[in-house]
Amino acid sequence: MSKKSADLYDHTLDYYNSNAAETFRLYGSKPSPYKDRFKAYFKAESEILDIGSGSGRDVQTLLEQGFDAYGMDASEELIRLSKSGFKELADRFKTGSLPDEIPDTFSNREWDGILCSAVLQHIPDNHLFDTTFTFHRLLKIGGRLLVTVPLTYPGIINDRDAKDRLFRIRPAQEYVFLFERIGFQLVSQEERSDGLNRGGISWSELLFQKKDLSGIRAIDGV
Repeated sequence: MSKKSADLYDHTLDYYNSNAAETFRLYGSKPSPYKDRFKAYFKAESEILDIGSGSGRDVQTLLEQGFDAYGMDASEELIRLSKSGFKELADRFKTGSLPDEIPDTFSNREWDGILCSAVLQHIPDNHLFDTTFTFHRLLKIGGRLLVTVPLTYPGIINDRDAKDRLFRIRPAQEYVFLFERIGFQLVSQEERSDGLNRGGISWSELLFQKKDLSGIRAIDGV
């Protein structure tokens, strides 16, 4: 990983690499919170990229439901565990990070859908626009983006949680405003409780669709 990405994720990435086994076990102990909604959100049998794939649980769930799914995570240790834990899926997981360190095999194609769950709180403000633009670049016109961001999360002090991870809680409407400026349309917005049943934690689930901007002002002029 480059110095830029290391500086971006700092203690956050250190945490996930140092605690990869516990993270893998924790998320693997519960079913995907999206398992009953993936088919409503994404076109059947479409190609989906999970950015921030963590334990690999959601990639496995997507594949079980007939999607052609792949996973990317900034943590080399989590990717290593995903490959060893799902040996038959090992070639589907790769290390990469937002906003711009996307593996070539993922970057050189257009996706029908992107899942980015519980990741954007770890992205600092000065990289959020580039991250959003990366989503837009990777998706086909009409492609869908499902993001989940924290609404409430106890113990956050100066944008850091108790584990010293960067943890920026932004109003959901701030994401909606930014994504719509980039060229997305909000399809649905829901609030939900924590999938791991942790008290005091809630999430906003935002589903966007990439608009056809042909004939409209260039995206780099936004």
